[in-house]
Amino acid sequence: MTTVTTRAPAARRTSQTLLLTVILAGQFMAVLDATIVNVAAPTMRTDLGATGSGLQLVISGYTVAYAMLLITGARLGGCSATGGCSSPGSRCSRPRR
Repeated sequence: MTTVTTRAPAARRTSQTLLLTVILAGQFMAVLDATIVNVAAPTMRTDLGATGSGLQLVISGYTVAYAMLLITGARLGGCSATGGCSSPGSRCSRPRR
């Protein structure tokens, strides 16, 4: 029996490796950011004079704002990198002239 193996071209493997590196770095930055905020929580609590629930509200608000900016930045990056987004109804999905 003959086994045929195909390998991706070197350029494709390099771009896939770069893409994986960028995705992992972005995920690491999000986890690191949440960790730093949670480590700083006791200091923020004393400085703000907040209760436990108030501190949770501050941390949750920060995390939601961070997530919204991260998603918006990814969407804008996708629109500018590919020359237009492919999802229907998107403002940047119109063909460019």
